[in-house]
Amino acid sequence: MDPTYTAIRAVNWSRLKHMRVSPLHYLHAPTTPDTTSRAMGRALHTLTLEPEKFAAAYVVFDGDRRGNVWKDFQTLHEGKTILRAVEFDLVRRQADAARALLPPGEVEQVLCWTDPATGLACKGIADHVSAFGLIDLKGAGRLDVFERLAIRDGYAHQLAFYRRGLGGDLPCHLLAVETSAPHDVALLTLSPTLLDWADREISALLARVAACEASGVWPGRYPDGGTLELPAWLVEDEISGLEDDEEVADVG
Repeated sequence: MDPTYTAIRAVNWSRLKHMRVSPLHYLHAPTTPDTTSRAMGRALHTLTLEPEKFAAAYVVFDGDRRGNVWKDFQTLHEGKTILRAVEFDLVRRQADAARALLPPGEVEQVLCWTDPATGLACKGIADHVSAFGLIDLKGAGRLDVFERLAIRDGYAHQLAFYRRGLGGDLPCHLLAVETSAPHDVALLTLSPTLLDWADREISALLARVAACEASGVWPGRYPDGGTLELPAWLVEDEISGLEDDEEVADVG
């Protein structure tokens, strides 16, 4: 990522989404280590949106990641993200599928704005902006469960957040491409109802960030404790078990 963007002191969605768990998780988010999944996600974005920049940021290693050969390779390519050959092949195929659905537009647009309700500085990088609207690229395990992931992981929130930075009511779309062959791809439009819901939650999250910054208190998910109830699914299992026992008794 561009160090100039990283140096901008502002709230971005990658961190704000952790406030959906708790202020403590939001505070801890910058220390979260990198993962192979995140590295491949970044590589997908680069190969799809800015393929001319790929060689400067990534390199492929085809071999065992151990011994002097591996250590020398790491030293030679310090500062670059190292992908396995199989990882690069998957990302390349995903990128080919995703590019086929992208209209002409501006990519990786840096956005900076001030939230009017809280005064918090905000920032983001929009994947793709055009007359068609705002598009965010996502890798997906399976398209048939992508809707659930989009809600759970805040993909709609991310687009609603970026739309604030663009200062308008642009149509918003998710470009989802499967991580496994045949790398099925879909361009999905977010409904106004979904975006409005996400936007309301963003306002609440930003308000909570502002309140925590003012108080200096960043509580976890259960600051006052709580009660664990007997879950409905367990009750259903017990009832089913009793009915099975009764059937056995009747047969006997």
